[in-house]
Amino acid sequence: MKFKPVKLAPVLIAVGVIVLFCSLRLLHLGLFERVEKITYDWRVRQALRFPADTATNLAFVYIDDASIDYVRTNHLPHPNERYAELGYRHDLYWPREVYGRLVEELSAQKARTVGLDVIFANRRVDLGFVTMADGTNMDSDDFFGLQMRRAGNVIIAATTDIVPPAVFATNAVALDHINTGNANSDKDPDGILRRAKAFDIYRKWHFAFQQVEADPEYGVDLNLGRIESNHVILPRGTNDAIVIPLDSDGNFDPSTLWNNLPPNLAAKAKPFTAERIWHMGIVLAARELKLDLDHPDVDLANGRITLSGPNGVQRIIPVDQNGYFYLDWRLRVNDPHLTQAPIESLLLQDAKRLRGETNGIENRFADKLVMVGSVATGNDLRDEGATPLDPSTFLVSEHWNVANSIITGRFIHRSSLAVDLLILIVTGIITALLV
Repeated sequence: MKFKPVKLAPVLIAVGVIVLFCSLRLLHLGLFERVEKITYDWRVRQALRFPADTATNLAFVYIDDASIDYVRTNHLPHPNERYAELGYRHDLYWPREVYGRLVEELSAQKARTVGLDVIFANRRVDLGFVTMADGTNMDSDDFFGLQMRRAGNVIIAATTDIVPPAVFATNAVALDHINTGNANSDKDPDGILRRAKAFDIYRKWHFAFQQVEADPEYGVDLNLGRIESNHVILPRGTNDAIVIPLDSDGNFDPSTLWNNLPPNLAAKAKPFTAERIWHMGIVLAARELKLDLDHPDVDLANGRITLSGPNGVQRIIPVDQNGYFYLDWRLRVNDPHLTQAPIESLLLQDAKRLRGETNGIENRFADKLVMVGSVATGNDLRDEGATPLDPSTFLVSEHWNVANSIITGRFIHRSSLAVDLLILIVTGIITALLV
């Protein structure tokens, strides 16, 4: 048998094409990444055709337009349901009493953890008081803080720019980061949310600064604080600010800022420290699995974050050098695996408990990891966007998909550069032989 001689020109063309595409991959050009993302979206949708382990204790309490109307009017939207009094009525934007009542009810139902996908940026002293059982009045913000402290299982949101005031941050069991206020930060250039950031870094201010912020007479928002020329500047108003000097090591004297400090505080201290705040879904899952978020093994150079727990429990999150990981989108907003209810149903049940009307009381959220978020239609209430599954959906679903991924140990791993190049070379050779 005689073989045909290999012609040089087709071989050179094939080699040139293979070298070209390998170069595009090495240079991380947008064209190559765009093709990868399109095929990734297709693969995510195809993956839903196959069964997979799913957490059974995820839950969602949603705030929709009917919720807003009910808190305002106390009239339920269904004609067959009778007028139901909460004992309070509020227009937007709700005072923190409403969230305190929600936490109170979820605590009574023995929910395992409650994550609030809501930013509490500052204190609000203009929205009245809550009448307590003993007839005394309590500030609405303080009431919310009290309910979080009693529950001992509430995590609240923060961003790199906005950290909740001490009355909330110190009473929550943990802070988590969400992309509210910077909703496009985690999206790809085509507007689709495929990845999440495992953690962000935020400023944890010294106790003395927290006390100043907690006192409404000072009118200070620590989120606006800044360091300039060896001073900490705390703006309060248009042309006024508190100025705290720093020494050559960047320390300040707490006694110059606040009186009656605890005796164990150091005479000199940094005004703030940098600490991690983890993604809400990671915090929820960590609470479930008892993973140690205070002592993680963060190895961004090698693309992994290792979280460990008791009895050998371990989760290794595959990340890029910036701490982003791909979302395993499996649970839509209406997924039957989620226990769901509108917020007004829990607020009404809380009111009935307080009145001693226990008939028909349900505890649907016992032992659940509960996410609370908005699906209302207002521009500043609606967190909506595109995912590989849907062109438009509520992005609060990101949190329970991350939690589900951590709990089940299912992660999406991107192939390495070496594997990508090998696939390109083999594909190029096969294509050249066929052509």
